[in-house]
Amino acid sequence: MNRREVYYVILAGGSGERLWPLSRRHHPKQLLLLGEKSLLEHTLERIMPRGGHRWIVTTDGQQEIIRNMVGNHVEHILVEPVSRNTAPAIILSCLSIQQKDPHALVVFLSADHYVPEVEKFNTFLDHALDFVSTHEVITLLGLKPTYA
Repeated sequence: MNRREVYYVILAGGSGERLWPLSRRHHPKQLLLLGEKSLLEHTLERIMPRGGHRWIVTTDGQQEIIRNMVGNHVEHILVEPVSRNTAPAIILSCLSIQQKDPHALVVFLSADHYVPEVEKFNTFLDHALDFVSTHEVITLLGLKPTYA
């Protein structure tokens, strides 16, 4: 099925408070290493083969370290004018993408999620994108955690 342009937006704000003392304000959870890469790099690596547009939304205090970490692997880093959590970051992203491409499909991904089964993740994501393209709805993918 032909799809509209897809924008993968990685939400990489965060205040560094949830995994204290490992994470801090200028080094939040998504920048912590899991193996030799950060959680943010793992998130980016999951979507790289998919093509599409890759954006990151972050805060002013994390912009430079994220830019240095991801290099040329993202099309755009959007900086929140004021950090106000997830919903405003999503709205800011949608408004920015709508100006560029009013027919875009947008996928939001958390920068700090660990997804061990990438092929399964991509299969579900393909089904979700097909469903959204056909039905013009918002779709949420998630899974039931089995442990913390």
